[in-house]
Amino acid sequence: NTSCHPGWKSHMFNGRAYGLYILYALKEAIMMLGSEYSAESNSNITTPIPEISESYLEHLLQLEEKDDELFRHSNSTYEIVLNDKDIETLMRKLLTKKSICHSSLLPSYLRDNDVIMNNHFPGYDISANNVNATDLFPLMYNKNERGDCDGTPIKYDYKDYFLVKHGATGEITLPNDSEARVYGGDTLNGMTTASVMICLATCDWGKCPKGFLLANELNNVVREPTNDDSSSESLSPKNETLPVKKPVNVSINGEDVSSYKFVDGTCFFLEHADNGIDWKYDAKQQLNIKFDIVEKGFFLEI
Repeated sequence: NTSCHPGWKSHMFNGRAYGLYILYALKEAIMMLGSEYSAESNSNITTPIPEISESYLEHLLQLEEKDDELFRHSNSTYEIVLNDKDIETLMRKLLTKKSICHSSLLPSYLRDNDVIMNNHFPGYDISANNVNATDLFPLMYNKNERGDCDGTPIKYDYKDYFLVKHGATGEITLPNDSEARVYGGDTLNGMTTASVMICLATCDWGKCPKGFLLANELNNVVREPTNDDSSSESLSPKNETLPVKKPVNVSINGEDVSSYKFVDGTCFFLEHADNGIDWKYDAKQQLNIKFDIVEKGFFLEI
């Protein structure tokens, strides 16, 4: 172990604790499948005899949908205590909403099943400089991190990321067609508002490459001097007569993002000037998000 990590024993303990819970559930399921199980019925619900079949799987999936519906329409008993009461209220509200995670990280069910990227596309190697110009929200990875032993992977967790940089159009439309299909098109068709949360990458051991934009820099305001005023005082945020310049300009369906509502150190909601984190949503139009990195040489890893 080290001063910053308790060592491998903590991983072993957690792994065994999670594993025992899963094994217990698996044992109960096997005992049900192998036992004499009588169907219970009433006027509304018929419980089929457990068996390894598509019909019983469909029954379990229906129960899961009912549980999900009950969860989203019940008051949360989860105790959320945050210093920011606005965020606390917001998080309680979000616990009852459906969410779609367009994540670059691995391992990932959505990436493995071609929901995020098509044809199992692994992304662009950061050292190859081969990003397709038509790819406006490129997925990046570090080939040197992909360790293997005689063709057998020895690592599975990778911090891949989507790259947005100065001088290149950064744009993505969410949800994509595959996500809409997986997460339920009927549910999305009935939505009128949506919220967008973005989580940025962090630097390993706090050592950031030149131009790496940190989350806490996004709300920074630099007031540029005019041609008539080049004094150092004119750069102060207190000088309200000078034009505002933020490091990143973001828009959703053509409407500017006014600010960023932080949930923690790296994750934040995109805020509308009038509606807060609620953005108008149309399933046909979806959410077209555009990024403009203002300063030359700067970039975001999402």
